[in-house]
Amino acid sequence: MFESAVEDIKDARKMIDTYDVPKYFREDIFQLIGEKKRPPYRWFLIGPERSGTTVHIDPIYTSAWNTSLQGYKRWVLFDPKVPKSIVKAKKYLIPGDEDHAI
Repeated sequence: MFESAVEDIKDARKMIDTYDVPKYFREDIFQLIGEKKRPPYRWFLIGPERSGTTVHIDPIYTSAWNTSLQGYKRWVLFDPKVPKSIVKAKKYLIPGDEDHAI
């Protein structure tokens, strides 16, 4: 499940209001354009065991914050010299579905 309009959900407001950005990461360049023009920046995702994504770039080249409410998330970091064919792992993708690996 992917929810991109968390602000529009009345019951989600409590969750949003209780979150504090760590003091070292409070700089927010998007605040300069104001809330009405700010692109979506809060998402709530729920997935089954072993779900995930392929290598991707976050929307508008931002750096996403991630929190796991249950379970854990694994990250894979590649040296910039690793060939794109290995990073994208195309031989493991389900044909016609580039967002889900086998």
